[in-house]
Amino acid sequence: EVTPSGKTLLLGTQPQGKAIGVAVLTVVDRTVVTHRVRQVFVTEDIGEDRLVKGLVEGFYRRVAESPALQLAGRQRFVGAELEQQVVAGLNGYAGEATCSGCHAKEHAAWQASPHAHAFGRLLQQQKHVQPDCVPCHTTGYGFETGFKIGPDHTSLTQVQCEVCHGPGGQHARRPEARNIRRTPGRAMCQQCHDTDQTPDFVERYPDMLKEISHRSQEPEKPALHQVLKKSAHDKPLVELFVMADCPYGKRAEKDLIPMLRSLGGQVNAPLFYSR
Repeated sequence: EVTPSGKTLLLGTQPQGKAIGVAVLTVVDRTVVTHRVRQVFVTEDIGEDRLVKGLVEGFYRRVAESPALQLAGRQRFVGAELEQQVVAGLNGYAGEATCSGCHAKEHAAWQASPHAHAFGRLLQQQKHVQPDCVPCHTTGYGFETGFKIGPDHTSLTQVQCEVCHGPGGQHARRPEARNIRRTPGRAMCQQCHDTDQTPDFVERYPDMLKEISHRSQEPEKPALHQVLKKSAHDKPLVELFVMADCPYGKRAEKDLIPMLRSLGGQVNAPLFYSR
């Protein structure tokens, strides 16, 4: 790019320190007649420069000591319903260990996925205190009860369950489908896998989804009519226990009893009441 005056040449390179720009100039009679920038991506093949290393380490120290710098990264999922509950003080992040108590198979699948090792990549590259990188390699960054930059490299690190499914504090206390994000859509993924980080996201999305899917880990549950067919000589037993004035029990009665009656004598469905 040349300034309006035509006297200054401005050259740029990749953002976020991913590449070093090498300016290639053609000079004729002390005048630059052509120019281009060759990108040399920063890999382990490029040795460390002591001066630059000192500057980077100084930056890390300042971030570790400054709450303002620690929150300089861009929050993800701003405005989403469950995350807004955290802002309002009505919800919070529980951590993957809490999720594993009820979702052991899904948790095991997560542990084998790339999401479970996302923070390790930052540690390897010494970017674990870089506010631009941390939001997409941790859980709940920027939200109260979420990950905070500092010496703790265990709590809410990695892309845990609650990144995709939303903060689960309420769900852990009262498991319901309505207080968790059951099926996050593609737009949620693109909060981190944007055009800069994953330019070929659209093409790769089906394969990326397979790498993090939990559903393939659990056999498909048979439909009710299949269960009934297999149990023709041994009726399935469906016991419903309802405590007095329990709103959930009343809801179960309302939804289940008409369905069980429609099955006639195919199901043994006793109903129990208690006070």
